[in-house]
Amino acid sequence: MTTPADELKTAAQKLRELATTASTNGRGKPTSTWHFAKQDNRDSGYLYAANPNGPGLRITPAGGSHPGMRTRHGEYAAAMDPTVGILLADWLASWDGTDINEHATMPDDLRHALLIARTINGGQP
Repeated sequence: MTTPADELKTAAQKLRELATTASTNGRGKPTSTWHFAKQDNRDSGYLYAANPNGPGLRITPAGGSHPGMRTRHGEYAAAMDPTVGILLADWLASWDGTDINEHATMPDDLRHALLIARTINGGQP
């Protein structure tokens, strides 16, 4: 039987792995901080990653038949970059099983953590 503590641990591990993988490109260049660049006169653009050691790295190509993102989606994705993922994984992992139960007395912040964990794990909150 999966416990709430197991669900939190699984979600933290999954999110940390995804965020760590997204924190570098295939050549090992840092890509942990994302930004969205809107194309002129369009409701679309591309994500790019800040690179402290050189120019930014494009994550989604823009224009033509290449994949792109609508502005509303790109701005959201940029706000939820790998750095945010690592911090969220740390927060989920901080629940070590103490006071975790399925009763109505569960603290609100733990209840929210469990809802997030269940969503990350592919279930319903």
